[in-house]
Amino acid sequence: MDASADSSSSNVSFSTVKEVSRKLLFSALDKWSGSKTLVWDVDLMNPFNLITGFKELQDHQVVQMLLLRLGSVVSDPSSRIVFLMHPKVRYAAVVADIVHSTLKQFDNPRFHLIFVPQRSVICEYELKRYDIIKKLSSIEQLPIYFYAWDDDLISMENEWFPHATASDDYNMISMISRGLIHLEEIYGPINNIYCKGNMAKDIYDAWSLQRQTDSWRTLTAFDSYIDSIIIFDRSIDYVTPMVTQLTYEGLIDEIFGIKCASVKMQKMESLEDIEEANKSHDSVGILSTSSGSQDRIQISLNSKQCLYSELRDLNFHAVGSTLSKSIKEQRHTANSVREYKEFVKKLPTLQASRSAAALHTSVAELIKEVIASDEFSNTLSCEREFLNCIDSNSLSTFIEQCINKKEPMLKVLRLMCLQSLTNAGLKTKLYDQYRREFLQSYGYQYLLLFVELEKVGLFTKNSTDNRNQASSYPNIRKLFDLIIDNHTNELEPNDVSYVYSGYAPLIPRLCQQWAKPGWTEIMDNLSKVPGITKLAAGDERRIKSKNRRNIVLVLFVGGVTSAEVSALRFLSSQETSSHFLVATTSVTTGERLLECLAKVSENIAIELPSESWFELLVRVATTEVQHQANIPHRPRAIVQPQELRTGKCNTTEVYRADLPYDEIHNLSKITFQLSIFVDLVWIDLSAKSSVERIQARLEEEYNSTQISDKMLLTYKYNARKIDDDELGKFFGDGNSSNLFNVESASADLLGSVRVIFVSDQIAQLFGEEVDLFLGCHQQASLFVRVQLDEEEILRKLTQTLKGVIFNEQRLEWIVAKAFHRSVEHDESVGKLPTTLTVVNPLRNEYALELFIVEPTPSGPVHGDTNAELEMPLLDKFLSRLSLVTKVSMNSQVLYGIDFPVLPERDPRGDYFYYDSKRLPYLINPMESFMGSYVTTLPVVHLLVYLTPDVHRPLYILDPTGVGSLYNSFVVAGWGGVTVVNTAVEVEDTSKLSLSDKLNSTDSQLALIALLRQYFGIDDSTTTANPGQDWLRLKRRQAALCPWQLQTLALHTWVDSTLDALVTVGSLLRLLERISNIVIDDHVADSIAEGVAQLSASVEASGGGERGGGLAEAVASSCRAAGAFEAAFFDHSLLSLLYFPDDQKYAIYTPLFLPLSLPVFISVRQILSYYCRSYASGGKVEKE
Repeated sequence: MDASADSSSSNVSFSTVKEVSRKLLFSALDKWSGSKTLVWDVDLMNPFNLITGFKELQDHQVVQMLLLRLGSVVSDPSSRIVFLMHPKVRYAAVVADIVHSTLKQFDNPRFHLIFVPQRSVICEYELKRYDIIKKLSSIEQLPIYFYAWDDDLISMENEWFPHATASDDYNMISMISRGLIHLEEIYGPINNIYCKGNMAKDIYDAWSLQRQTDSWRTLTAFDSYIDSIIIFDRSIDYVTPMVTQLTYEGLIDEIFGIKCASVKMQKMESLEDIEEANKSHDSVGILSTSSGSQDRIQISLNSKQCLYSELRDLNFHAVGSTLSKSIKEQRHTANSVREYKEFVKKLPTLQASRSAAALHTSVAELIKEVIASDEFSNTLSCEREFLNCIDSNSLSTFIEQCINKKEPMLKVLRLMCLQSLTNAGLKTKLYDQYRREFLQSYGYQYLLLFVELEKVGLFTKNSTDNRNQASSYPNIRKLFDLIIDNHTNELEPNDVSYVYSGYAPLIPRLCQQWAKPGWTEIMDNLSKVPGITKLAAGDERRIKSKNRRNIVLVLFVGGVTSAEVSALRFLSSQETSSHFLVATTSVTTGERLLECLAKVSENIAIELPSESWFELLVRVATTEVQHQANIPHRPRAIVQPQELRTGKCNTTEVYRADLPYDEIHNLSKITFQLSIFVDLVWIDLSAKSSVERIQARLEEEYNSTQISDKMLLTYKYNARKIDDDELGKFFGDGNSSNLFNVESASADLLGSVRVIFVSDQIAQLFGEEVDLFLGCHQQASLFVRVQLDEEEILRKLTQTLKGVIFNEQRLEWIVAKAFHRSVEHDESVGKLPTTLTVVNPLRNEYALELFIVEPTPSGPVHGDTNAELEMPLLDKFLSRLSLVTKVSMNSQVLYGIDFPVLPERDPRGDYFYYDSKRLPYLINPMESFMGSYVTTLPVVHLLVYLTPDVHRPLYILDPTGVGSLYNSFVVAGWGGVTVVNTAVEVEDTSKLSLSDKLNSTDSQLALIALLRQYFGIDDSTTTANPGQDWLRLKRRQAALCPWQLQTLALHTWVDSTLDALVTVGSLLRLLERISNIVIDDHVADSIAEGVAQLSASVEASGGGERGGGLAEAVASSCRAAGAFEAAFFDHSLLSLLYFPDDQKYAIYTPLFLPLSLPVFISVRQILSYYCRSYASGGKVEKE
């Protein structure tokens, strides 16, 4: 399937567009003699890279090139300064800056301005306002509308379609119609015109008006090389861009991003030859002189590149076999002198083919790493469910997980839009839930993005309109067979669905049915597709008289994906009567389509005035913006599209009013605002004046707190006198818990703070040392004595609000609680530690996260809840353990949280308990409240549960009904949980601080026991006497013994050796199975010897049945390392860099070079420990 060859046979190629563009550019530059400095619009540099290079520009006296941006400095005073830019209003200020700075430096410089592709009345008006229009020697236009990506693909390189659709921008329609006139001037008139979509119909109307000129009528006398054109509006099929492309070129675009038929990639050793070829290729001249990067290489992707034309349109699953076939063809079998001469002549071509094979092999490996990941597979599965209309009307768990994990924003938005499109909109409840979770996770600056998405039709609510339902994706999917139920043949495709592995894009399917049987035969089905259908057939006799295939130009208004281009190339190779060429406004992907809308919404910033910002947008959009000299970039007039279409305006250019950026400039900086209600209440009437003064100062000095860049906490104060009923509830029975049973005057999700101003006599009812009480539902009560100094009252109140109750960690807990969901039964949770020993492979470093859960924090709170706790026994244990593995500990206190399952009460009423059946339900719900730190290390979780008074004492029972050792249980691979019962002899536990509850010997020994069980550290004391007496261990016994550390180190060594043995053992078995790999026998023998020595090392170290001592194990490991070094560094392996298909695994052989490193590192750690022990005079037990 070689579309490029087919294109050449059709005698129509877009290389003519490139040649015409080159002539237009050089003709414009040659108008002025002398040296020239080009000032480039940055958006034009990539497209013009498809037309010419810097060497050719030098031939036309270009000596310097600059970017069109503020601060650019012209260095050659004798050269002409030529501005080459798009007709955008915002560039006027930049041009004015460069002109004025150049006039200050040099005398009489000459300036020229070239608009691409056409002049702009509005831009020229802006230049007049900056008083530089007279300083320009000339203003020209360069009518280059399309840029040739390849012989069958041209693009306008404009990504503004989504915003133009939302805003009904007529300027885009005018630009495309002029571009079509430009194509007709090159290839002759196009007779047959077909349109599908509302904007496609508007383009046809504008094009028809422009064809009614004398200059165009002269074209009818020439032959027509393009017989038909089909114009498609992207809005008829938004589903396809939202689906991940699976062709080779499509995946390159999805992963690396293709811009103007080239891609930038990180340098690799296999790309050195390609880099040298690119340096000598002039097509990269413009970019390499201005924005080249030392660590990146730019690779051209078109049919002229060796091998790429064969690979680009293949499904990625077929790329490997094609690469293998190409590599086999590069071998030479010359035997005679004549054959050698022919071979020598082909050497340059073979070298290019070999370099291309190395390049695409490396690129394919990079792509394979991405598509082999679980993330890619899960995304693909989610897309398939939506395309098959499976659960498309319900909440997607995968999308919700992506939002919670803050996956890339465009990836999440792409899946959300795909679900909306395949379901003809979402239910209102589901729509609001997605939008709310998205904004809370990514920021409220994207609020306007959802307005744009709804205008375009990408993310909408479900409509009850029967017409919309008939045009929905589920209906179209069946009418046009977009989903192939049978397995798609990806290696030898027979349908366009191969480009998406089972999903046929709608527009190529419509082109297929246009060719056969024709649109007139399927008008009923075609009417179900959204948008207007227009058929304007021309003179059929002219087409039939031509002795060639019917040339069809397919124009995508709004962008085309690389996979759709591949599908049309496939149709060209299959259809005998038609050959398809592609023109588009841009080559796009789903993420680039959404990125365009996101940038538009980000650029609209707003400062909240007295009126709502929705009302402000309506007012700005409907009010004519008047001239203000102090705002240079503000537009001066509004020309509505309706006036242009009806001919009421003299110009065909749309001048739409932008939002006034001086008035609404902060929308992108809007932060998530949370409100906390603070009630200031007094009991004695004499305190009223004092409270009102404090309220006034708080509202002025302490009205908000910036929690983070995206979160602002505001305080709303309310001063009032407490009534008698509420006072009775406060102090009715002297129980402080009644402080939180009273509804706040201003209830809120975040809770409230009540500041009670009392006299000294009332304060004594609650104790002299306690003045702050924390409730279970984000409520707090602070008692303030009226007799205190006003400054002292303010200090205590602000410190309470900021440092104790509503700090950043507290708010994170609240958000976690809001997202709390129940979990199903997990069989892996609940294993009791009485008889279980969990041995995890020991790593170099761990992160220990200690969570202290206090369900009813009724006692005093002093300072930050995340303050470090003093636990000397645990610290000593971790210090000793650091000799083998490093453990870094973080602690976090969770107030007001309780286990989701209540404990059972003993029939006698003496205690409460959790049996083994209830333990599995305790861990997973608690994880939603536990804020984990960002770390790449293995994490060990320890949860300490401080039993509330109502459930004390609380015990963990094993399956036999006996209390577990240390009142704890271990969760394999996660950590453990211990329950702490405060001593019964303490009469008032509210007076105990958090440190007092945790610093007991029993609590610390329980944590140490959990860690011992997690790391599999046995203890002879436990084995000899497993009774409760071991709970009373002495302090000196809590740390690790030397022989236990030696055992841990030995386990680490054995694990590393076993890993190496498994890896090289699999390689050895592979060599035995694939006997035709070209590899020397002595290399295989060395690998076999190394495997044998590793096995002997494991046996000698005690990992096997025999066990022969540490010295023998070290000696065997050293011999194994020597054998592997001799094998993997052998020079004969270099011959395997180029390999046929049956030797494809040989390339991985050099990857096993560092296998000996884990063995050396383990031995070094053991020897280092022995040396330190010997130096300190410690005794070391021998094996």
